[in-house]
Amino acid sequence: MGDPCHNQHMLLRAYISFISEYFTFPLQHLKDLKKAKKQKMKEIIQAMEAFNENLVGGKRLVKMLEREMPVVSVNSTSKSGMN
Repeated sequence: MGDPCHNQHMLLRAYISFISEYFTFPLQHLKDLKKAKKQKMKEIIQAMEAFNENLVGGKRLVKMLEREMPVVSVNSTSKSGMN
């Protein structure tokens, strides 16, 4: 007979090997999803930053155009025409 501790250790190693083989694919899939999520979040942040830059630029352009060409308010329904 061998050492009982050694036998338990060998059984534990075999069990861990079996379990790790069983979970290898799902764990790799989860790691891939995490990596894809991180990349997608970077893309979303870049898109949001670009949108914000365009929004700020658009506001500046509107202010510049308003200074150069003041907006004339036109009232489409005059009181005299509402009889």
